[in-house]
This record gives sequence, structure tokens and C-alpha cells, in this order.
Amino acid sequence: MPAITSKHKYNNIPTSLINDARVNEQVPFDASRHLIFEASSSIHSLKDFELEESGISSMAVSEPFLLFSREAIQQFRAEILSQEVLETSYCPTGDTSGHFRVHYPKYARSTSDAWNCPEVVAIIPKVAGVELVPAIDYDVGHVNISINGIQDDQEVWAGPGEQKEKSISGYCESAFGWHTDSYAFVAVTMLSDCCDMIGGETKIRKGNGDIADARGPTMGTVVVMQGSCVPHKATSAKGGRERMTMVTSWRPRSPHMKDATIMRGTRNTSHLPTLYNQYTEYRLANLVQRVQKQLKDVEDRKEADSGFDPEGVRGWLLKQRSYIDDMLREIQAVQGVLTCFFSYWRNQILARPDLL
Repeated sequence: MPAITSKHKYNNIPTSLINDARVNEQVPFDASRHLIFEASSSIHSLKDFELEESGISSMAVSEPFLLFSREAIQQFRAEILSQEVLETSYCPTGDTSGHFRVHYPKYARSTSDAWNCPEVVAIIPKVAGVELVPAIDYDVGHVNISINGIQDDQEVWAGPGEQKEKSISGYCESAFGWHTDSYAFVAVTMLSDCCDMIGGETKIRKGNGDIADARGPTMGTVVVMQGSCVPHKATSAKGGRERMTMVTSWRPRSPHMKDATIMRGTRNTSHLPTLYNQYTEYRLANLVQRVQKQLKDVEDRKEADSGFDPEGVRGWLLKQRSYIDDMLREIQAVQGVLTCFFSYWRNQILARPDLL
């Protein structure tokens, strides 16, 4: 593939970084070749952080564990920094930061195959302590990137979405500061060489208000976190050339398990028809399976001459009504096709009225 020599909306990513990510050959993901799994040295529970066990597992966060080979990481970087992905899926979130929301598997087949391969789909739930599946294609391999810049002879890193208080953002909206995640679990993979990097850890706010550090991943390693229950934020880092992390979201495999997925953190940075379609498909598929199970339970009681259970059926109906109400809150009316790119220019105009 030819080197990139011109830049557009990705003009805050150095050309050298884009060109260096090129590989001579794009190879399909091969678990036997690209997975080098080593179990996590420690898994911390919600109780360890004095947090309420309100999720679907008692687990809070794992220590980083090795999962992907260097060749696999090189393939991921090549796909993420390809011209096609840069043109279609990148959003700047600051002068030296941005994120990629890639339409998998269309633009990044190897990365998509990696996160959906049977071996990885078995490893992540084992660490999490609960059966999980990748949430939706749109939230496989979300990538955050921060570029090491030089200002006044000081190395400066900006985290995704980082800006001064009360300033008007000229960039795509991004979650930053203390937050919980939109999906039950996330698996965070480091795509950068961290040898010369200082900082970049994840801070966790404990139930008593104290702050704990969670060790950040190194290249090829993964951290699994029940981010929906754990208030956390990424810290600034310096040293090295860039910091790229890949985040894949996970939801319960069982359609009958609690699913508190929200789109607060993804709605403003997504192509909404795609996001809403994928969210609605899996939620309705879950609802169908719930209805089928409940119907069988009613039929079985009838066949066994056990009578009708009005309280049980009413309780089930109330849960499904709550499930549907959640969907109604999440799926907001859309006028036209909203994209991260449009949001970017809207904010540019707010910040620069002279552009009008």
C-alpha cells in the first residue's frame, strides 16, 4: 500500500506514524499463530474496592494478561491506521488525540476475526467470571489514540476528549473524566510499545471515595473490567511516540440475564442508524427467547395441571416492560444520518464563528 502523504480530518496523527504502521502483507487472523495467552496474575473483585455487587459478576478488574502476539498487534495497527479506516472511522477528540469507531468487519477483518474467534470468546468470559459475548460489531475494537506532542519544551499528552473546563470543544465528543461504561464488560488491549511511557494507568474510585490504581496493559496484553460497575478514568501519560488502546465491549451471553446496556457514551460518536440497528437486533432477539421460554413455562404448568401462576406471569411481564422501556430511552428519534464528522464541524463552527 502506498505511503500516506496528505492528511484530512486525521491531520493530528503524524504521517510517520501512519506510514510506519504499514505491513508488507495483511494476513488473516490465525489463533494458533497470533494468540499467546497467559492467565492473569490476579483478578480483583468489587468487594476489594468496596463497591456494591450490582453487576452480573463479582469481578471488578483483572491484572494485565498476555493475549496477542506482536505480529497480531502489527496487523491490528495496520488495519486501524489504513487510509480507508482513517477516512471513514476516525474522529479527532483534541489537538493530540482521537478515536476510531470502525465498521467491523467491513474495514478491519483481521481485528474483527480476532475478537470473535472461539478461543478469545472463551478466554474473556473465564477472566470475567460470567458467560459473555462481544456486544455488537460496532463496539468491537474501538480505538483511542493519544499523540506525544511538544509544547514549550515539555512533552504533552492529551487523553481522549481532554480539554479545559468551560472551553468550547472543536472536536468530536468523547467520554472523559470519571465514568462508568455503556456495556457490562470491556477488554482493553494495548497496541503501543510502552517501554518509554510514564503514567497511563487507570484510576478506580472505591466505594469509600478513595482512589486506587489499576496497572495499565503493555503491548499485546489485555485488561478485563466490569466497567459498568467500576467508576474509573484514564490518566495522562508521557514518553514514547503514541498511546493506542483498543476497547472491545462485552454483554451477557444469556438472554435471561440482566442487561443494562446504555448508549450514553457512544451515541454522540456513532453513525446512529448502524448503532441503533445492531442494538435493536440483539435486544429483540433476546426478547424473543425470553418470550419463548415463558410460553413454554406456561404450557408446562398447564400440561402438569399445576394451574396458572398470575403473580409469576405478572412479575415476568413487568420485567419485560422495564426491558422495553430501557430500549425506548436509548433509541432516540433521528433526523437524517448523524455522524461523528458532522458533530466535529458543528463544534468547529461553535468555536469559530468567523467560519460562517
